[in-house]
Amino acid sequence: MSKVISLLMCVFLVACEGNPNIGNILSQQNAGGCMDALATNYNPNAKIDDCSCTYNFTTAITPAPTQLKQKVLVEKFTGDWCGWCPDGSDMVKSIEQANPNKVVTVEIHQGDAMEVSTAYNYYANLFSSVGSFPFPSALINRAPSIQANQQLMSNRDHWADNATAALSKTPILALALDTKLAEGSTTTENIMVKVAFSQNPTEQLQLVVYLIESNVIARQNRYQVGGPGGYISDYSHQKVLRKALTGTEGITIPTCGTKSNGTFTRMFKVDLGTAVRANCDIVAFVVNKSTTAQNMRVLNAQKVKLGEVKNWE
Repeated sequence: MSKVISLLMCVFLVACEGNPNIGNILSQQNAGGCMDALATNYNPNAKIDDCSCTYNFTTAITPAPTQLKQKVLVEKFTGDWCGWCPDGSDMVKSIEQANPNKVVTVEIHQGDAMEVSTAYNYYANLFSSVGSFPFPSALINRAPSIQANQQLMSNRDHWADNATAALSKTPILALALDTKLAEGSTTTENIMVKVAFSQNPTEQLQLVVYLIESNVIARQNRYQVGGPGGYISDYSHQKVLRKALTGTEGITIPTCGTKSNGTFTRMFKVDLGTAVRANCDIVAFVVNKSTTAQNMRVLNAQKVKLGEVKNWE
């Protein structure tokens, strides 16, 4: 066996000596480069994202400030069959009103025509281990609430307190967004996302980008205190998740993009399909990479109306 190994090593060395490009070949196997296909300098052979991507996109996003602002992500679970879910939406509105321009809301539907099944199944699988999954329920910065020493999907009595606690934290990152129609299109939107860091994170991070739509007219069951309630045929649904541009788990932000006082940039493209552009927003947030709900947390979030820019404020 040792003779065979020695022979193979000799063949390899001879091949290397006979190939003056072997150094380039080996270096290309670990070559860094831009790995975003939407970039002008996309390198399909790159193995490591080196944060060098450049884009044909003139943005109004300004340089990041030294003081970053904390926002909170509310992911509310709902369905047109859920009689108490409109009450949950009213609760979210009150949180938004108490914290203007600080709350980013997404409504994830289940069991109706507005459901994005891949997204809902992701949440259901991820949080099945932490306790009950009632409707309406919500995640505040994607964290389950702790009640009676148990981790649960947070019921609406706890949303406001959890949001206040999340907003009291000092952020290490913030996001800015810019959106515009693709040239020659009325339904394809180009989105630029920037993530600025004030310090190095201690864990790997994921960037998640959603398309949401408001003023979606569809039926909704609504219970009434002291009465049975019933279905409303023309209920206006708000902040409905339509598409996950990055997938529900998000894309990994490379280490080179998370440096203190640095900014990571990514472009996205989305076909709006039947969604009404004037009613649509882009939601982007950064979450730590984790496969367990107990350890998952959103670090910050941002939202912008399509066709507009949202700076770091």
